[in-house]
This record gives sequence, structure tokens and C-alpha cells, in this order.
Amino acid sequence: SNNTCVPAHPPPLMDQSKCQPYFKTENGYCSRILGRRLVFGSIVNQKEKEKRLVDFAMAKAALRVLQEFEISKSCIRAVDDIYCNHYFPECDNTSATLLPRPVCREACEILVLRYCKTEWSKAQQLNKMLSASQFRGQVKHFDLINCTELPSQQGGNIPECYYPKQFTEGDVQSFS
Repeated sequence: SNNTCVPAHPPPLMDQSKCQPYFKTENGYCSRILGRRLVFGSIVNQKEKEKRLVDFAMAKAALRVLQEFEISKSCIRAVDDIYCNHYFPECDNTSATLLPRPVCREACEILVLRYCKTEWSKAQQLNKMLSASQFRGQVKHFDLINCTELPSQQGGNIPECYYPKQFTEGDVQSFS
């Protein structure tokens, strides 16, 4: 071959303690979104995050019951995609070190401001109400992502952050 390009770094070795297939491929909260892809984090870490997502599902149900508020299908699809990619970041091997691929700040902001604006506001209200009530330990709070803590898209970060192509296309219905 006439290829004279030499990689700057050798590809990192797949470290089983850092990168594992999503552990609940059949019946996990994110199995439809993640399949068997390699995610950053140990199995113990994955189990803890799975529990947080199950709690998140319970909080979504509490919103429906306590606030008599129905979450739109496009919001649920977008939330599930962003949260699954936030809690179970893809394992990135584009540098000399295996790294988690974080969700982009812009994707989080589009989630909050376009797809789930009303729902996000209701979730914040419910969190305030629950923290001030006697139900504090009985009903799950929403674990709302702080978008400002996430890296910017095309910010020169390694790895480049996750931004769903459906957001670019404006088609949340196409989330699988």
C-alpha cells in the first residue's frame, strides 16, 4: 500500500475494566438504544446507573400521577436517548487512552428547550414539591442533567461529544 500516514498513537488496548458491553442487553432500561455496544464503566458502575434510570422511570410515573401530566412521546424518546448515552457513554478509542464519550451540551439544551420544555419545567416543580414534602423518601426525584457541565459540540474535545443525528434532522420520531 502507498499509505504513508502513521497514526499518532497506537490504538489503546481494550481494557475490560473500563469498557464492557452494556450488561442488560435483553431487558435493561437502555437495551433498545444501546444494544451490545461497548460502554465506559465497570459492571458495578453499570448496575448503579441502571438503578438510577429505573428510579428515573418511577419519577416519570410520579409526574403522571401526582401532577396529572402526560409526557409527550417525542420527549420520552429524546430523554431516553440522551439519558442512556449520558449514563452509559460509548467507549471511545480515538486517542491513546480509552475515554467515555459524553453527551454534548447542545444536545442537552435542545432536549430541555425544544423536545421537553414543558416536561422539564414540571419535573423541576415536582422535585421542589417532593423535597419540601413528607413524601421525600418515598417518591423518586428526577435526576435532571445539568447541561452547563457538559462539553460543547465541536469544541475540540477528545473524544467528540455525542449529538443525536435526529436532533440535526429535527426528527425525534426516528429514534429506534
